[in-house]
Amino acid sequence: MGAKKSENEDSYLVGSMTPEGAQAASSILLAVADGMGGHGDGRTASAVTVDAVARHLFETLPHGAEPADDDAVTAAIEQAFQNAKVRVEQVAMGEGVSFKMGTTLTLIFVYGGKFYLGHAGDSRGYKLRGREITRLTKDHTVGEQLREQVMGTPAEKLVDARWDNALSNAVGGGCQVLRVESAILDVAAGDRLLLCSDGLSVLDDEIVRSLLEAQTFDGDIPQKLVDAAAEAGSHDDITALVARVG
Repeated sequence: MGAKKSENEDSYLVGSMTPEGAQAASSILLAVADGMGGHGDGRTASAVTVDAVARHLFETLPHGAEPADDDAVTAAIEQAFQNAKVRVEQVAMGEGVSFKMGTTLTLIFVYGGKFYLGHAGDSRGYKLRGREITRLTKDHTVGEQLREQVMGTPAEKLVDARWDNALSNAVGGGCQVLRVESAILDVAAGDRLLLCSDGLSVLDDEIVRSLLEAQTFDGDIPQKLVDAAAEAGSHDDITALVARVG
């Protein structure tokens, strides 16, 4: 994990739940949140969000021999996002910045042997299988919305790139309705998963792939991704979490 700006508004979490007497964790949570608001407000929003989400998922789902079913887990992820939104808005109102403070959130929750995705904003999730890289999330930005509306027409190329910096969906930040993008991921042993804030978006997917597929899987991969984005001219906070399945 790394950052370009001196005031980093990203937060990230790698956490697990191990039931009493168990030999291994029953669930694992990976999360990246990119805060907004400035003057420390974005950092507060992202930190509050990852804490609220972790508490809800670890404390409300059963972690014994009988895990919850897919519908229950998906609903729990949705509720965790909504709880985070309420908490961010409460903190924002208390600090007088209610229309500014907010954050993106992208997470992978490993539970009951399955990998669940939750996403809002323009942080990203990727999966590398062999030499094939797949983006797991959509950017929830005004620019992406506009491109989808005119996809396949000449107007698609005319969408101003500045709209890519305007979020259409986020935890707080003035978004009245929070839409949670969720999925159960198709994963296999050996797959590599990446969660990152939008500071990494300056890198082409093929560059991300080449760095993710390093022959030796070690703790250097996230830093190499961060360094590559910084060298490519990223002006945003840059955070990367990388995990290997199996």
